[in-house]
Amino acid sequence: MSNVIEIVQFQTKKGVQSTDFIRAAEPIGSWVMAQPGFLYRSLSQDEQGVWRDVVYWNSMDDAKKASEAFMREHGQSDFMTMIETSSVEMNHSCVVQSQMAECN
Repeated sequence: MSNVIEIVQFQTKKGVQSTDFIRAAEPIGSWVMAQPGFLYRSLSQDEQGVWRDVVYWNSMDDAKKASEAFMREHGQSDFMTMIETSSVEMNHSCVVQSQMAECN
C-alpha cells in the first residue's frame, strides 16, 4: 500500500480577499489533521490567483473517506462558499517515489 496525494486546484469567487480565505481555511486545517490517515497538508496560491490544497494521506481509502466526510461536514462552510465551484479540479494519486530533506 502506498501513500496518496490529494491535490485540489481552484479559484476563489470574485471579491474574496486572500486574507479572508486563509482565515476561513484555519478550521478546515484543524479538521483535516484529525482525520484518520492524515500525513501532511499545504495550501498555496500562485501568481495568477489559483489555489492548490495538497494533502498527503496514508492510503487511498483514507483519502476517499475524508473527502466524503468533508463534503458532509463542511460543504456549506465559509471556506467552501468562497470557492468558485466551477473551477474546482480534484485528483488523487498514489506516491511511487519520494524524498524528504532532514528536518531541524
